[in-house]
Amino acid sequence: MWVGLDPNAANATNRVGAIFQTSSAISSLPKTQRAKYMIKESYFIAPPIIIGAILGANLAVDIPEDAMRISIGF
Repeated sequence: MWVGLDPNAANATNRVGAIFQTSSAISSLPKTQRAKYMIKESYFIAPPIIIGAILGANLAVDIPEDAMRISIGF
């Protein structure tokens, strides 16, 4: 935001980086020794994560710019 982006745009650009980080982690998972354990465990935690991501994305889209600025801390 210190470069002039509004809070919602700053939040969105941060999410783009998170997508690439997650994609990289997922692509390297089969190369690990713990892949089977981690995949089995992810079935248990995936539904709440997906629900939280959807609710959080909807909230971030609907929240006014002033409220987003306060929640980010600027």
